[in-house]
Amino acid sequence: MVAALAIAPADAVYFGISNSGEKREANILMEIAKKSGKHTISLTKDSDNSLSRLADVALKMADTNEAPLRSGATVSLLMQMYAIDILFYHFMTKQYQENIGYLELSRTAISEFSDLMREKEKND
Repeated sequence: MVAALAIAPADAVYFGISNSGEKREANILMEIAKKSGKHTISLTKDSDNSLSRLADVALKMADTNEAPLRSGATVSLLMQMYAIDILFYHFMTKQYQENIGYLELSRTAISEFSDLMREKEKND
């Protein structure tokens, strides 16, 4: 992730996700993104937390009051994935034709990678 931030264009957006907003790795990556001039967005639970304070835009989700044994982690994870899906759908529809081309390139690259992996496994 650090390498991707280093080579990302100046107008890139870094999206940091952490339910608590206090994960050390998430906060360090957000700081690196800010220092490199990236636009930053956080997605955390609805609380005052470090990641939200670091971000240019802080998106907050309902606090699931996770139990100490992390039984609520599934709920917060599903909520975060749903939020990302909505944002992705919105982004994709803004420049549909261009983004479809990128998706096709990604799908082709993944398919080629998978084919090569299967071929390598057969030969091993």
